[in-house]
Amino acid sequence: VLHWMYEHGLRQAMLKDFAQLAQLHLQTQQAGIVHYYDNSNQIDMTEATELGVKSKLFIVGVHYYEFFFQQQIDLFKQRCEAKQETAILLLDPEAAGVNYLTALDANVAQVNIATKVNYIKQLLTDPQNVGSHSNYLKFYLHPGILRYSFIVTDDYIWFSLFANSKG
Repeated sequence: VLHWMYEHGLRQAMLKDFAQLAQLHLQTQQAGIVHYYDNSNQIDMTEATELGVKSKLFIVGVHYYEFFFQQQIDLFKQRCEAKQETAILLLDPEAAGVNYLTALDANVAQVNIATKVNYIKQLLTDPQNVGSHSNYLKFYLHPGILRYSFIVTDDYIWFSLFANSKG
């Protein structure tokens, strides 16, 4: 009898867990989440590039991290050649948020944010990198502290959480 009670209780708990997972999966799909990755290195950037070239709307929002722009320079070149506008939001080095980040994290204090923002702008406006149509890249400085980097297209939104940030 004790064995039956244990197995019955365990079976009920497992069924309850499965039901909760199924409900969570359904809610996730209804929210429009198509993929989730624990590590951004798992993302197939080939697909992202193809979607980025096809999309009329393309907005990239970051603080000052240049890696994405370095890795995806061909995407920006293709968009410029196709005369498609791209909005790029970067952290304003003069914004109060920079002082906030610096006060929270000594590593931010060691980074010259203005230098990094200017590097991104130079990278994306250099004719050797993006051709002669860099005027289709529109740069905007944002004053806020983002909790994630993001890309917005006609059909998708990608975002990458700053899971280890203090700010």
